[in-house]
Amino acid sequence: MIVNFNPSQKQYLGIKLLLDNITEFLAFGGGADGGKSWLGCFWLYYMCKVYPGTRWFIGRQELKRLKTSTLLTFFKMCNFYKIPQSEYNYVTDSHIQVGISRIDLLDLKYLPSDPLYERFGSLEFTGGFIEEGGEIHFDAFDTLKSRIGRQLNTHYNILGKIFVTCNPKRNWLYEYFYKPVSNNILPTNYAFIQALVGDNPYREKGRIDKLKGITNKAKRERLLLGNWNYEDEPDQLINYEWLDNAQSVLHLKGKHTGGSDIARYGDDKSIISIMDGNALINLFEYEGLSTDKMADKIQEKINEFTIDADLFGVDGVGLGAGTVDALHRRDINIVDIVSGERAVEMADNGQYAFFNLRSQMWWMMREELRTGAIAIKIHNDKLFEDLTAPKYEIVGDRTIKVESKDSIKKRIGRSTDYGDAFVYNNWVRKQRHVKYIKEAVAVENPFW
Repeated sequence: MIVNFNPSQKQYLGIKLLLDNITEFLAFGGGADGGKSWLGCFWLYYMCKVYPGTRWFIGRQELKRLKTSTLLTFFKMCNFYKIPQSEYNYVTDSHIQVGISRIDLLDLKYLPSDPLYERFGSLEFTGGFIEEGGEIHFDAFDTLKSRIGRQLNTHYNILGKIFVTCNPKRNWLYEYFYKPVSNNILPTNYAFIQALVGDNPYREKGRIDKLKGITNKAKRERLLLGNWNYEDEPDQLINYEWLDNAQSVLHLKGKHTGGSDIARYGDDKSIISIMDGNALINLFEYEGLSTDKMADKIQEKINEFTIDADLFGVDGVGLGAGTVDALHRRDINIVDIVSGERAVEMADNGQYAFFNLRSQMWWMMREELRTGAIAIKIHNDKLFEDLTAPKYEIVGDRTIKVESKDSIKKRIGRSTDYGDAFVYNNWVRKQRHVKYIKEAVAVENPFW
């Protein structure tokens, strides 16, 4: 039984892309109540009926939430189109059988025992549907990309596809879909359709008023207006609004300082940041350089901006250790920062302790931005993305623990190189100031 879909305009654009021979990955949504789940359920049912024997999936962060949301939407869709129950059969916690085709139900949560999602390594799908992609790790999406196009795709001459529903989220969806389409550089096999509540003529009555009534500004901006630059959540370390405000903070000139994050992975970049007084004024990006070559670049910037060696911080972990050693051999004694070390005892730590030095440095950056002490005088989208990416938690006895760099990379699909370089820079800037205060040296400019 094939039904008459009668989609909204945005759903029509979506179904065209889901049925073409070009698009492999489609993100759809960017706001609440845009008809995204309905579209995903209809597409899978349609494909199961038209292409017998194919195998699909619906995945979400937790199987329990999939069953109480997406699965109910699937049943609601079948009821709306008067599809008889004889056409499909729900096999508890496993799959939906549609004729001789099937739709597997996948739990996509990250498991420390299976960080690369190897539990899906032997599965073969025709295609699939990820619900609420903002909830899942990038590696789940990355693994499932390799599992589609493997069940009767050649026989039926159809492309393996993944359909992802989403609300605005500063994670891998922003990095791989929203930002590239905004900059007109989205690969031809990727597509993004922003569908908001106003685009859905079949929404429940009163939904727009309910979304307008959300008290939290960031949440309202995201769900009602589809604003991807608002993701201020309770466990988000740095709010986007603080970064906006930092662009208008008064630049108090002083000594130049520097910080660098050295690339550890093949797709990461080495970044050098430069501050003048309380303001970030430059970011320099390098790719594929050896540790000695990066030492050359840092030495160049130290000379160019007349930076004291103890006002330049470098991540001394992994490949960074080689760069630090190379500079020390040249008697350029920059600050070797090891993020995993213990936090430094400071008089102004306040009521909190810190899990490690990384947590302390990032928290200091947070407080500088929150209180308007730092100015950002350049525009760099990746910097803003990096600074708003980390989450934090309070563990033990009022101890602040900032999310690890590796954990962030799993979640958003890349490393926060720009943010880390800025954080190291601000750390040595503040540490130098504290050192001089302790030694009772007259400080000409207190905004070092």
